[in-house]
Amino acid sequence: MTFRWDPSGSARLAFFEEKKTAASVSQELIPDNLNADLLLIQQWAINEDLGSGLFFRTLELVRSMKPGEMEFNQKPDLYVVLILVLLLEKEEQDGRICISQNDFLDSFIEIQSLLQLDPLNCSKNDLCDFISISRADWLIGPPGSKLPLILDSKTGLYYFRKSWQLEDSTKSLILKKANAPIQVPDENLLFQALEDILLRHPVRFKEKALSLNPEQFLALFSAAHSSLLLLSGGPGTGKTAITVCLLRLLKRLGLANQPMLAAPTGRAAKRMSESISASLKSIRNLESLDADRELLENIETSQTLHRLLGFHPGLGQFQAHEYAPLEADLGLVDEASMIDLSLMHRLLRAMDSQLPYLPPVQKLVLLGDSRQLPPVNAGAPFIDLTIEANRIHEESAKRLDRLPKQLIPQGSFPEYDTSSGTGMSSVHLRRSFRQDTSDPSGKSIQAVADFLRNAKKEETFDSLFDSSLEAEESLLCIRNPDDFRQDRLTLLEQNSREEILGFCRYWSKKFFSEKRFRDLLEKNYTQENLERHHHEFDEIFQFLNAFRVMCLTKVSMTGTDQINRLIEQHSPYFTEDESNFSTIPGSPVICTRNHYDLNLMNGDQGIHLKFESKIPNKIEVKALFQVEGQYKTFYDHQLNSVELAYAITVHKSQGSEYDHVAVILPSEDLEGEESESTKGFTELQNLEMLYTAITRARRSAVIVGQRQVLTHALQRRVRRRSGLIQIFSGREKDDENSSQILPKCIS
Repeated sequence: MTFRWDPSGSARLAFFEEKKTAASVSQELIPDNLNADLLLIQQWAINEDLGSGLFFRTLELVRSMKPGEMEFNQKPDLYVVLILVLLLEKEEQDGRICISQNDFLDSFIEIQSLLQLDPLNCSKNDLCDFISISRADWLIGPPGSKLPLILDSKTGLYYFRKSWQLEDSTKSLILKKANAPIQVPDENLLFQALEDILLRHPVRFKEKALSLNPEQFLALFSAAHSSLLLLSGGPGTGKTAITVCLLRLLKRLGLANQPMLAAPTGRAAKRMSESISASLKSIRNLESLDADRELLENIETSQTLHRLLGFHPGLGQFQAHEYAPLEADLGLVDEASMIDLSLMHRLLRAMDSQLPYLPPVQKLVLLGDSRQLPPVNAGAPFIDLTIEANRIHEESAKRLDRLPKQLIPQGSFPEYDTSSGTGMSSVHLRRSFRQDTSDPSGKSIQAVADFLRNAKKEETFDSLFDSSLEAEESLLCIRNPDDFRQDRLTLLEQNSREEILGFCRYWSKKFFSEKRFRDLLEKNYTQENLERHHHEFDEIFQFLNAFRVMCLTKVSMTGTDQINRLIEQHSPYFTEDESNFSTIPGSPVICTRNHYDLNLMNGDQGIHLKFESKIPNKIEVKALFQVEGQYKTFYDHQLNSVELAYAITVHKSQGSEYDHVAVILPSEDLEGEESESTKGFTELQNLEMLYTAITRARRSAVIVGQRQVLTHALQRRVRRRSGLIQIFSGREKDDENSSQILPKCIS
């Protein structure tokens, strides 16, 4: 292991005990010439989880770039620049690659109000001047500069140089893909192919022929006329169905002879492959359809993006790039909202072949939900690029007007804009089929989800608690879990640790409430022929997916670790002398990393059951998982990265769906005392997190926590800043996620 040493001792900080106070750390690390104002800034950095080490490295950066001016006394411009760099570090730590001038000014004023730094009683115009290129030309430069910080004067965004280079290169690759020549299919051939896949030989779901609604048809149709399609939609809007139809259509048009399927996580990739395979197998007379049969036989198994791009963990490098490119003519990437900027850049590079004998990937389709949680790492390109309005190529619009009558879907097409200068299209799906709107509970979830998805930044959310409104438009507020009604989206107000403990007892009772489920869990199964138990295992997994708790964190009183333990303790199969919680029969588990040798992916979920051992009269507990459509069992020593899964984090839940969902909100009040585990609660509590959580539910959802915590979370958005927004000229966002914000002052 290597450490970055510096004379201020930032590497030494790594060896300090965690329990040391910030004050004692400061006294041991600070040089003699650190004044009181710098000490206050250092303490602020510690409180913001930046740490003393990063503070001193930032301090040294500013000093090293300004030779001969080591002293900060009476030099307000140096303080301002120091705080700018620290704030930019914090932005990157929080998943943002840049900071706007407006955000800096607002944050600086808050910091000054908190710290009362003597040298910094200056006006906003002075602040803008201090961080201008003309004044700070020793540290800040324009795009393309070799200086540590970059200021894009068009947007008022500040970057570290490496981050700006990454975004600029990604932007260039996107524009190159969007402006590449489009292989426009013959119109008659296009209409014939659509008739074939939608009318004569449709995919079937539960024996019913798939029928696309107008917005789904628009997405399918525009894909044939785009080099880059951004397809955004909430859970259950039919993105998977469109993917299958898109593959079938482009295969018939000669545009998908070598398709490439990928997703950010192993579980999403696996689910993508399984759903496409099952859909193709549902087609009647499949053996007579050469194109579909060839797709089923030869389609490459969906992979994680890291595996597709040849990531080497030991080296931390990707093997695929423009001179070792991916060999495909079509790229389909699911859950694209989870892809960070660096990974998107790697994908685009690998698709942009520079070899004379191998063409670039001609068509890329990115599918995701722009309102879902952004990536964990810095940058959210799919979210930045996606627009709420539909935008398609003008050739698509012309051909839609000439669409044969039998192909016109029932209903009217959504509004859309047209573009002639780019092959980049964007379609937004709005209608969800996950929740049954004829069911009051499903109608309630969908109504609230739509409200959250379309909420403006100035929304007060008071209407969610207005009992005078129609049932599906508001939350039912209760205090006792026994008052929970499955026909309403509910807020269960819990204000103490004891109430959370009571809820865990209630949920454990609900989880094991069905007698049939308990009978199946108490049975001893044979391992030699698992297929004979196929129907029983199907039932078990149906019960398993009926109830799920979602938490915002792993740690703390309201995190998955603790909630899982509490629910497990009330399992009818729990015993006090049980040494290993995870091997209790009936305990659900989730993989926390990819097990490629076992074909188990990060996010795959299973359950512990009792099996007859090869040793006579011995019963052993093993984990049962579904692997490529078949059931397989595993010993615990084979699964070194699994956790209990009565409760999972909202991040882990993305792409999943359950009948009944409970979302537990964290609160410092419930922790008993302030601890390290409560840091960052405010950042985690946001509208996107809640939207993602409740839309995992098909039938009912309950939010567990304090009303004021929920209200604050709804009013908080995941703030993103990006220069990628410029790719769609004239685009406007309807919320504060937009980075197209005019700076208050630009040099």
